[in-house]
Amino acid sequence: MIILDDETIEFELGWTFFYQSKEFIESGDMMKMLGGNSPIIIDNCNGRLTITGTAYST
Repeated sequence: MIILDDETIEFELGWTFFYQSKEFIESGDMMKMLGGNSPIIIDNCNGRLTITGTAYST
């Protein structure tokens, strides 16, 4: 997995990171693409990591 730097969203209290498989990013091969990989939120006050799920929009 790699973080998609261009997709990262910075907020006052933290960041939302999106990720994808390195193999897909390098090759563009749809068979290497992750599905259901929900964004991760990092709280910059306490370092807490929250996995968001895919049911709601970012």
